[in-house]
Amino acid sequence: MLLDETPVNILEKEIKNYQSFIKKLENRQDINSDTPQVKIDDIIYKCYKKIKEYESAITILNKKDVIKWVKFNFFNMDNRPQKYGKYLICRKDGKIHWETWNGSGWAYNHNEIIYFAIIESPITQNEK
Repeated sequence: MLLDETPVNILEKEIKNYQSFIKKLENRQDINSDTPQVKIDDIIYKCYKKIKEYESAITILNKKDVIKWVKFNFFNMDNRPQKYGKYLICRKDGKIHWETWNGSGWAYNHNEIIYFAIIESPITQNEK
């Protein structure tokens, strides 16, 4: 994976991979002929479910006024979280989850993290 890829790009690629896999399953390409159709249908259903999850995540991630993705660079103080807490992160493998910044580094997956999110409240001062 290139470091210039964003979490949205990564999820879009995963969706394309699932769609390609579904086509192969629907055409029974590279599938053992003994595999029951019910099993294939179950796998296809799970793939579509995963695609829906990724599409929902993309919708949330594209709300630029709420989530700001920052490319993580341990050696640049501007590209590190400023305070202790949990952050939404994106790893090199495209997985997005919460991770704890302890003030000087990530609790886990330090070398795998390429982005962290700064999340602002969608409620403005005028709405309070």
